Amino acid sequence: ERRVKAMVRQRDGFRCRFCSSRAYDVAHGFSEGGYPSVRFLGINLFTACRRCHALGHQHPTRWRQSIATLLGPDDFARLERAAMAAGTGPHPVSVIAAARRGEFLEPAA
Repeated sequence: ERRVKAMVRQRDGFRCRFCSSRAYDVAHGFSEGGYPSVRFLGINLFTACRRCHALGHQHPTRWRQSIATLLGPDDFARLERAAMAAGTGPHPVSVIAAARRGEFLEPAA
């Protein structure tokens, strides 16, 4: 998990994807506890400043709308389908192997 978070921060240039301020938190678009099938998918992970991350937890509907705006309708629909799918998501070994290759796992098209 640490390696995946480091990749997300690097991908996002250590900037909050929501307000562009310097940031170190990694937030899930769809919560890791409620939607384990997308916990480690790159499309579901965002660098966020503490303020924006906290607002996401306080206002989940607005957070989801912000994620949809960031991703665009097609990618958000793909993420949402993956989040609603039954199952617990990719096996941790798959996540670690992908992270070692410097890759994110992504949902099926």
